[in-house]
Amino acid sequence: MKLKQMVSIGLVLLMVALSAGCETSTGETLKKYDEAQTLSYTENASSFSNDVSEYEIFIPKGYESGCIAGTKNDLYYTLVKNIPMGMGSECTDIFHLDTKTGNAERIFQIKTGEHWQNELVAADGALFWILQDASGMRLERYDLEHGTVSTVKEFSDTSPEIIISGGQDYLTWNEYNQEEISLYAYAIDEERIFCVSEKIAPQSSYTRAYVNDGITVFTESRKGVLYLCVYDIHEQMYLKQLRVTDSQSIINPQANSQYIVWIDEYEDPALYAYTLGSNELRCISKPGGSINLFSFHLLKDMVILNERRSGQIIGRLLDEGQEAVLSEQIPGEHLYILGTVFDARKFIAFDSARNSILFIR
Repeated sequence: MKLKQMVSIGLVLLMVALSAGCETSTGETLKKYDEAQTLSYTENASSFSNDVSEYEIFIPKGYESGCIAGTKNDLYYTLVKNIPMGMGSECTDIFHLDTKTGNAERIFQIKTGEHWQNELVAADGALFWILQDASGMRLERYDLEHGTVSTVKEFSDTSPEIIISGGQDYLTWNEYNQEEISLYAYAIDEERIFCVSEKIAPQSSYTRAYVNDGITVFTESRKGVLYLCVYDIHEQMYLKQLRVTDSQSIINPQANSQYIVWIDEYEDPALYAYTLGSNELRCISKPGGSINLFSFHLLKDMVILNERRSGQIIGRLLDEGQEAVLSEQIPGEHLYILGTVFDARKFIAFDSARNSILFIR
């Protein structure tokens, strides 16, 4: 009887340790960058079946473009009227864009005196944003059906900028508590906030915890050792924990159930991809190569590259040396910003040279 009890207690403790990502599960060591396989890419548009659309946005005089977001086949964006010579905005208009007709309609206006609205994430039936005004800083939820706004969480006035990311089911953000940084998630349907990791170690203050099909990725520091962690928010468990060597930096990581992608630095970065199933490390874009990388996003088995030299959006397959210029059919010069992936299969970016939204699905 005592033996059975000891075994049961041991199994419970092991399950708790695994689900909490304790140091008892040390994981593998990430290969050094000079050991990574470098993929050579050739253009092959026939390997890509993406549908590409462009939607022009009318920006009235006195207004500026703000944030963009999408869910399924609906797009949303904000237009901001800033206070002259001020630090904030006097009003922020939120629009819904029907991708079938191309028509846009204002659905809400933020007009709470001088304010600062940042971030925009869309989910089924709701929009989320960060708002800072005389009442403080908070994460707000806008109900698309009823047109009502509620507060998800209030933040301290001394908090650094809150950057949110999200998928259909969850939002994520980092919170600063003195010298520690914690990662939180919000279950949209359940309206529940919970802690994913009490102490993360992002290598940039602007690193997001991107969400792809309920999967997110972040870095933790344990006894001076950096770990790259892939986390299943649905199951609340770690899928992969990779020890990172002292010479390696992990910036802006993104993951799904198959891959992790990240860059090693901001100036002339190299882009790396790690395959979760085979533990293979590949270099997708090298410094000084044909790609002048502005930003990147993971989309299924492909990485979307915002290439600044040509002003185009390029797709590269992660397991094959094939690429295509996905925005090639859109004429004119481009300056894409605010790229984001949603619904795990769709990508949008704002073209500030044409005042339009690029939609790739």
